[in-house]
Amino acid sequence: MPQHGFKCNTNVSQGNPGLSSYAFCIRDDRGDHIYAQAKNIGIAANMEAETVAVQEAIQYCLAHSLQHVQIETDSLALKNILQDAWKIPWQLIERVEQMPHIMRQLNMQIMHTFREGNQLADFLANTATQVESC
Repeated sequence: MPQHGFKCNTNVSQGNPGLSSYAFCIRDDRGDHIYAQAKNIGIAANMEAETVAVQEAIQYCLAHSLQHVQIETDSLALKNILQDAWKIPWQLIERVEQMPHIMRQLNMQIMHTFREGNQLADFLANTATQVESC
């Protein structure tokens, strides 16, 4: 985690395609949680849900002037897309094309983490899906 920065974990719960939710949680450089959000997004495929999760996290950071943010996702594909290592799938162009610019503006990095590193975001996303389906 960057010193004097933030760490943001994102995750989704989905049926691929199916009822989907996203979640993200943000911690400060001491590891203290400062914000978490989870929301149902309806029917979506996996990559769409992963993209929404990171997009919402970026928008939150932008709205609250959070800089030096390390975003961790368990979606290696989305990480590679946002680092310009892979082309943006046409279905995601509208959502993704502005994200790298905002990330550079806020000095954000995106990193891959294994699912175990996203336990809180995973729990929140699964809870949001369960609440919606009840």
